[in-house]
Amino acid sequence: MNQDTQAFESAWKHFETTVKGKLLEKMKQQDVTVGLANILLKDAALCWASSYGAEGRWLSQYTERNPEKGKAVASILKDKMSFSSDVVPQKVSPYLKYGVAAVGAVIGGGIAGMFTSKLIPQLIGAAVPAMTLYPMMNEREKASAQSGKTGVINGYMSQLDQYRVAVIRIIEG
Repeated sequence: MNQDTQAFESAWKHFETTVKGKLLEKMKQQDVTVGLANILLKDAALCWASSYGAEGRWLSQYTERNPEKGKAVASILKDKMSFSSDVVPQKVSPYLKYGVAAVGAVIGGGIAGMFTSKLIPQLIGAAVPAMTLYPMMNEREKASAQSGKTGVINGYMSQLDQYRVAVIRIIEG
């Protein structure tokens, strides 16, 4: 890995962190579509055009030393970077928590019915599994939603990594 590649990797890490931060911040407010993700990416990519930040300084210095490669790298970093497709989080069906609780209630009521013919113990036998399973499934749904957001971020970042690889190929080519 040559010195230009190392300097680019350092600048890229900062840029990548900025993009990830913008995506995370926006995801707290709303679902992030590919259009919104591209707006956030273009906003973060402005750093490559400004010589005040580390990214822009690196690009302008590299372009001075290697005009042809610098133009190709600048084209990618300033213009061509975009997310190509929506990354959709996998969501657990909201009906799953109700379904599991209902099945638990039916099974609990059935088991209680095998041991007694009285209504109150049968109702208790149905209610206890339902009251236990519903909160457990509710927590699972929340955890699934959080991991879905992480999956969306990782999906967008893997798309972004393709541009990093393309720039490194130009630098080292």
